[in-house]
Amino acid sequence: MVAVEKVAREMGTSGNQVALAWLLRQTSPRVLPLIGPRTWEHYEAIRPAFELELGEEHLALLDGAVGLVSDLGRQGQECLGYLLSPCLGTGRPPSCT
Repeated sequence: MVAVEKVAREMGTSGNQVALAWLLRQTSPRVLPLIGPRTWEHYEAIRPAFELELGEEHLALLDGAVGLVSDLGRQGQECLGYLLSPCLGTGRPPSCT
């Protein structure tokens, strides 16, 4: 997702951290972010997301991008799930872990 990568680049962090930080700030009762690190390294890589502060501009950019993803239906939801996968950027499918 271009928006996530843009925010990550601007903040000097990873796309996974940005995506989780955004999910953690959602107020919808239907959003419950779960992380499933399979190793301590995976956990350590995502842990900074719990303290990552997204500014209003970044939140607006991510909110807009999620609107586009939700318009894609199931395929968009799968993309969002892959976005939070430790496989992101490895070129491997989500089953890589």
